Amino acid sequence: MLSFSALACKADKVQPGGTGKDAGVEEILAPPILETIPESTPNATIAIRGTSTGKRVVVQGGSDGTSITSVLPGGSFCGDVGLKSGEPTALTVYTIGDGLLSEPIEVVVTRDATAPAPSNPTCSGSSPEQCDGPEQCANEIDDNCDGFIDNCDVECNQCVDDAFEPNDFDVNVPLVAAGTYNLAICPCREDWFAFERNMGQSIKITANFTHATIDLDMKLFKVSPTGTAGDLIATSASVTDQEVIDKVVDESTLYLLRVYPFGTTGTPSGPYELIIQ
Repeated sequence: MLSFSALACKADKVQPGGTGKDAGVEEILAPPILETIPESTPNATIAIRGTSTGKRVVVQGGSDGTSITSVLPGGSFCGDVGLKSGEPTALTVYTIGDGLLSEPIEVVVTRDATAPAPSNPTCSGSSPEQCDGPEQCANEIDDNCDGFIDNCDVECNQCVDDAFEPNDFDVNVPLVAAGTYNLAICPCREDWFAFERNMGQSIKITANFTHATIDLDMKLFKVSPTGTAGDLIATSASVTDQEVIDKVVDESTLYLLRVYPFGTTGTPSGPYELIIQ
């Protein structure tokens, strides 16, 4: 089972008046603030509620896998998460937004038939999200509960994504072989890929795109012990139509590649070619 990295991923921001791309200070996203969660419940699910300064809250470790909940106007969120039967369910909760990943919060809930029922057992009635879709494109609600709101949802922006989706976060990352791939990044999204390499082997990755349409950057990480992005080992952030990472690795392990648009103004999107050697 994958869990969360204890390290926060950071995104580069441009300082006011700066001339260098991706230059400036680094920011860290604050973790979500959770409402009180009971240690035990007789129900098969538990409602994870709270507030966040990010755009989405991710919960991992439940019986239904990874859950992604949008943060609503005002900063509130709520998501129903399945609990395991016969053992405590260890949940890890963190916030994602603008290329940032918060520190994780750990929660353990036990499904116990003798436990008192919580007063608010589900999000239904306490959140506008009903997951009855389709996405309504101007109501600031994640109607289909896919983690994207309004024009960030492909039902609204009509963006055609590639076959590797969903790979927007460093969880459940697809393992890809060497080759050339014609891909796309849709609004409010990024792409993550994984490859295996032995010590002394090289990883050469080239991304070709049209800079005027979408300005892509790349970062290469070693996988962490928890299965998510760990140590950053290479970055490519040029101002041309191509990004290249060429790195000889010093450890036999799994490596994760993050391909993402620089900046968020105008919800950038567009096609690109990824060459893995």
